[in-house]
Amino acid sequence: MLITSSLGPVASAGVLLLGLVCVQARAEHSFEFVAEHLPEAAMDNRFATLPLWNGGATPVAPWQFTVQGGWARTGSGGLTLDGPMLSAAVHRQLDDRWTLIAFGFFDDMRFSGASDQRPLETLVAHTPLVLPAETLFTNLQGTYRNAGAGIAFNMHKVDGWLGERQWVMGALYQRVQLQDYRANYRVLEGPSSGATGFVDYSAEYPHLTPFAGLALVRHFGSWSLTPHALFAIPVPRRGFQGRINGPGFDVSGDTETAGAGKHFGDISLTFGLDVGYKPWGLTLDIGTFVSQALLEPIAHKGIDQNWVISAYKQF
Repeated sequence: MLITSSLGPVASAGVLLLGLVCVQARAEHSFEFVAEHLPEAAMDNRFATLPLWNGGATPVAPWQFTVQGGWARTGSGGLTLDGPMLSAAVHRQLDDRWTLIAFGFFDDMRFSGASDQRPLETLVAHTPLVLPAETLFTNLQGTYRNAGAGIAFNMHKVDGWLGERQWVMGALYQRVQLQDYRANYRVLEGPSSGATGFVDYSAEYPHLTPFAGLALVRHFGSWSLTPHALFAIPVPRRGFQGRINGPGFDVSGDTETAGAGKHFGDISLTFGLDVGYKPWGLTLDIGTFVSQALLEPIAHKGIDQNWVISAYKQF
């Protein structure tokens, strides 16, 4: 009260407004919460762009090949995960309705962030720090790699009220690797204020992921429009792993053994809309760009932005 009185009414209002802005600017979700959701959003981006559809193109031979490339970027506050996404597939026409698909993929991305302020809360292990507490995180770094392969069956039908459509079902094996995924921290508030150290969420998460989906194919001369949806279930769901170092302690663990539950490997439902130019065998997935940007912040709280650009070529 003495400070605001001496500043005068205009300056006092400015100080109060600045305080409100600072309070509102504080991140709602903890660093560990967001550190888990960044790679899970990247997994959803991969499911959304698997090379499973042919855009209604009629194969000129029993064998058909697809190469896919894309770029994704996911962010939360001052934290970012971005990088390229690559995949390839071989389609073998079995008869006029069924196609066997074998595919593989490799996504190689980087975590980055100069600084970010949000609560420090560790569910992976217990520490002597009094948490949660507002904390400054600096020098975020690390790599995300998601490599895998799978097999699927695509059933093509043209009758019925849905019109031309493709049903797909299959499974893939993937291994998500988080390497040197760490940041330095300094606690800003509370009884542990001033404590420094680092958090590290490096780990490997293998999953066997069954999936099923549907695509509706519509032709417009040399062009095709193919809205599609895919449902995927990574199993088993695992505890999120981590390590935290601080004054007088260095502990590691995972949320499952710490009694906080299994969190890594979420069920995924993704949508896309392929726009294909059939003479070139070239397709751009504009629907995934829109749907992942809108739905991923809902599916994974704490994600501020998420976009993915994907295109594929068939020959």
